[in-house]
Amino acid sequence: MRRLAEHLIFLVAVVGLVALPALAADAPLVAIRGGQHPTFSRLVFDWTRAVEVEVKAEDGGALITFDTDARFDRSQLKGRTLDPIRGIEVVSDRAVRVALDPAASHRVLRDGTKVAVDFLPADEPAPPKKSATGKPPAAKPATEKPAPEKPATEKAVAPPPAPVQPAPKSPPAGTRPAAAPPPSAPTPIVPARPAPVRTAERAV
Repeated sequence: MRRLAEHLIFLVAVVGLVALPALAADAPLVAIRGGQHPTFSRLVFDWTRAVEVEVKAEDGGALITFDTDARFDRSQLKGRTLDPIRGIEVVSDRAVRVALDPAASHRVLRDGTKVAVDFLPADEPAPPKKSATGKPPAAKPATEKPAPEKPATEKAVAPPPAPVQPAPKSPPAGTRPAAAPPPSAPTPIVPARPAPVRTAERAV
């Protein structure tokens, strides 16, 4: 019985060793491309099917993990300088480790089945998210609120000063004031004379 069990274990191991290369050959070939932009670097995974991805920050880098096996091709990254990336290592059929400068940040983008991961230096802000077409969303026009109008303050206008009447001059000392002219004589009133009364003449 013991020998039979040993033979069965040996056969399972052999079958597993033979099947592993076949399973690996069935995994899709996924090219990894890289590009340097003015404020960040980008890694693009050329998947031909929709996959899920998780990027987990680690000490000194980030671990990119997919939910599907793949054969990752890094040949297009040879000789490329991608700041703040310091190295790229394929750790399994589903994971890639990226060595980064301290305090670097990242962001995941999608364009169809392709998966892109942006890495930014510590002194750069995160880039805006892109839509499924790869174009950034249109910026909303800034609306400036008009400044509130200040209420007009009317100053009280003072009325013009009244004209100053000159004071009457007093006669010099030692002089008599001029005598007032005598009043004019009243005009006599002549009574009107009555008109003569005519008497009616008698007929002869």
